[in-house]
Amino acid sequence: MDREDVINRIVQEKGTDAIPILIEQLESPDPQVSDIADEALMLLAYEGKDIIMNHFKERFSLKKRDDVTLLYLAQILAHIKSTEIVPYIQKMFDMFSDERAVPLLVECLLKVTGDKKYLDMLYAYSQDIEFEEIIIMALGDFPSKNSLDRLMELYELSSDKSIKSLILESTLKILFSDIELVSYVNQRSPEISEKLKWALKNTNF
Repeated sequence: MDREDVINRIVQEKGTDAIPILIEQLESPDPQVSDIADEALMLLAYEGKDIIMNHFKERFSLKKRDDVTLLYLAQILAHIKSTEIVPYIQKMFDMFSDERAVPLLVECLLKVTGDKKYLDMLYAYSQDIEFEEIIIMALGDFPSKNSLDRLMELYELSSDKSIKSLILESTLKILFSDIELVSYVNQRSPEISEKLKWALKNTNF
């Protein structure tokens, strides 16, 4: 049984009853187990929001330093834009000694609030390869010339084909949201403009 089959079976057969066990599995030393648990929780998050929120609040109250499971739960609740977590996340910055948690928490605030100030904070980590994909996808959710400028800058700096492809996807997402920005891309970067035209003709964006 492959990964997707396992996740679908958990969601379809166990449903929200599986949430407590899945949260426990987030702490598994086996990354495959924790990743499957995370994906299953993402799929169950809308229906099981209250259950996940209760577990999140309970873990938060323990004030445990560097609680990776708490961070996982924050990301899951941010995925469904649960505004209730905002004050908790704002306090979580002081609960992690690993600075890699900072952009992940900022991303949570960005997803839930849609406040562009968090996009600016997140972009500060654009030179960190570990967070490059997060930043690129986040930019695609904010159609503006500023977002396009940042995406095109990242495109010009990158030599990674998969990253360049992701940048094109986010750029197209912006252009689909605001068609008037097409002329700006054409003027700003003829190369990217041609790449986008090719992508539209030859892929399923």
